[in-house]
Amino acid sequence: MTLRSHIQYSAIAIPLLLPLGGLSATGYFLGGSILIDLDHYLIFIARQRRLIPRGFFAYHERLFQQRHRIPYAGVFIFHTIEFLFFVGLVSFYIPLFRWLLAGMVFHNILDLFYLSKNRYLFGRAMSFIEHLIRVKRHKPMGYPYF
Repeated sequence: MTLRSHIQYSAIAIPLLLPLGGLSATGYFLGGSILIDLDHYLIFIARQRRLIPRGFFAYHERLFQQRHRIPYAGVFIFHTIEFLFFVGLVSFYIPLFRWLLAGMVFHNILDLFYLSKNRYLFGRAMSFIEHLIRVKRHKPMGYPYF
């Protein structure tokens, strides 16, 4: 799903959330919903070996266009169950992180619908354990993604 789509869906959710949590809570929700995708940028840096984000969106769009030739796209760290669990633990100490977690879960739900619609639901790992299993399976094929 594109950044623009995530921003649009989050913008729809914001008026519903403002009465529930106020401005700062809604800001955390929006932050969680959008900043979760920083792991896509980390993947871009690791694979392209450059920090300059020029070409970042085009790179991921090309990858997605080739999704049926790519058996496994890798693990997106901030999208994993373990990372969500970690943010959940932190939210016991920093209550506003509950809103951050809600934004991240919202983002993941949107991603799952999008991946399912595009028949690529299992193209990426949902946890680190799944990632380790899949890397081992695809390594003999010379699969270049981590």
